[in-house]
Amino acid sequence: MVNIATVNYLPVETGAGAVWPDDIVRLEDGWWPTGGVVDPENDSGLMNWQALQLGQRTEWIRHQLGGIGGIAQSALDIDAISATGQAELVSAAPGNPAPGFAGALVHTEGTGGRARQLVLSDNGRVYSRLRTDTAPTWTAWRRVWDDGDAVSGAGYEILPSGRIIQFGFGTANGSWVAFPIAFPNAVLGITFGDQNGNSVANNAHHIGYRSQTAAGMYVDSFKYDGTAGPSQCSYIVIGY
Repeated sequence: MVNIATVNYLPVETGAGAVWPDDIVRLEDGWWPTGGVVDPENDSGLMNWQALQLGQRTEWIRHQLGGIGGIAQSALDIDAISATGQAELVSAAPGNPAPGFAGALVHTEGTGGRARQLVLSDNGRVYSRLRTDTAPTWTAWRRVWDDGDAVSGAGYEILPSGRIIQFGFGTANGSWVAFPIAFPNAVLGITFGDQNGNSVANNAHHIGYRSQTAAGMYVDSFKYDGTAGPSQCSYIVIGY
């Protein structure tokens, strides 16, 4: 019976000290089936030799993939990464697409200096970029997708390009209609739909805005006979 409390374990290097044995030894006839410390020149630990090499390879892979089964390694400078793996992104790391936010980073290293990075930021957004040579020259970060709000009613979507599409409803009688969120920069275009039009003559409405800001607009409504008449309207507004 083995006394577990006295068992010794193979000395597999971990973390940044992990190593990758290029070859795995083949056990041969005539070798002594010895255990203990791996020391082939002294016929010691021959039965542990392969296990040690496989353990070293496993730990090297685990480290390169960001510590699977444990805590991921921290990336202090993602511009300088040169090996495939994943890491915990530090909020102040050079190259961080969202400074001030930590996140998770996946890096794949290709041939000829090409590499790709994908960041899942704690701000809820996903970013990607490409390195094209060994300079290294990274492309600008692109948002894979961004956040939005509401699948019905009023809401907005932020596209990877940075464009924002907002939609909602309001009363067109010269009153102020606020957008779901304020545009960070500017409004590019607005379109309206009349919700009170019906088959009654001259009851359809012409709807437009009198003035607008990044946060909302004043909306007016006139019947097609030229008289003023309030109407409920829907709108779509695009900006960035």
